[in-house]
Amino acid sequence: MAFITNWRIKDRQSFFAPLLPSNAFCLDIGANYGEYTAAFLSLGARRVVAVEPQPEVARFIEESFPNEVNSGRVIVCAQAVGSKNGVAPLFPAQDAGKSMSTLSRVFLEISRANGQIWDESEAIEVNLVTLDSLIDEFGSPDYIKIDVEGFDLEVLRGLSRPIPLLSFEFNTQPQLIEIAEHCIERVDSMGQYEFNYQAEAPGQAELQFDRWVNASVMRYTLRCDLSRRKLYGDIFARLPTSIGS
Repeated sequence: MAFITNWRIKDRQSFFAPLLPSNAFCLDIGANYGEYTAAFLSLGARRVVAVEPQPEVARFIEESFPNEVNSGRVIVCAQAVGSKNGVAPLFPAQDAGKSMSTLSRVFLEISRANGQIWDESEAIEVNLVTLDSLIDEFGSPDYIKIDVEGFDLEVLRGLSRPIPLLSFEFNTQPQLIEIAEHCIERVDSMGQYEFNYQAEAPGQAELQFDRWVNASVMRYTLRCDLSRRKLYGDIFARLPTSIGS
């Protein structure tokens, strides 16, 4: 299986070390090949639940961390996350590295507009669970990382309780930017969250605000600043009392 990553463990260690408490419990939603899971483990996470709906990629994670899987420190769930429990069609990644599978038809439309080819006949049916059901099963995490290619809002709709730290993707392309805006609103409705972001662009891989901001400023930044060019990255939301400034 081809496996390509643009991030080193060292980079993610540096990024997450000031964000995560020691001995953290993390939900890695859209784990792909487990690069984030590996970083969380390297920082001393007591447990990581890695959720990846592509069966062969989920197996890759299990085979990569046999000791951690056997000890229960890593739990791999070969399923997807959404707004309710059930089943849904997953459109497997079309690239050799299987880097971007999705449940979002909006993401499919945008990808096609960008010249990418998706064969919908290859869609597979996957089990769908909610964040709430995962929390009921495994406990409340310190951090939820969401990387689901345009399905972020549906994932957040399945969460009804505040979590100390979470992140979701943003993309400034039409329709996808609206999803990110709704995600900000959804998170803000669950508690007094403050926000920051990082972008996949030169010089913007670290958190970009010197001080965390409220939902209005984050939404304004997304719509009136970041939207000026094609850009994607992650928006982080935390409860102010959950971690140091």
